[in-house]
Amino acid sequence: MRLDLLVRIVVTAGILMTILGVVVLFGGGRDASVVGTTLATAGAILAGTSLIAAAVLERPQR
Repeated sequence: MRLDLLVRIVVTAGILMTILGVVVLFGGGRDASVVGTTLATAGAILAGTSLIAAAVLERPQR
């Protein structure tokens, strides 16, 4: 599997996790706020770190 395809899959999963977390955060009750915040934060971290890792791995070597 090529790196760019893997990065696209992981970033898409992170974005979907973030969207799901925001929906749970605002759609749920008081107890769902912890779950929504955790999902949104984990999704954003997953998407961001995979983009940074892809940029570091794809840069030209000297």
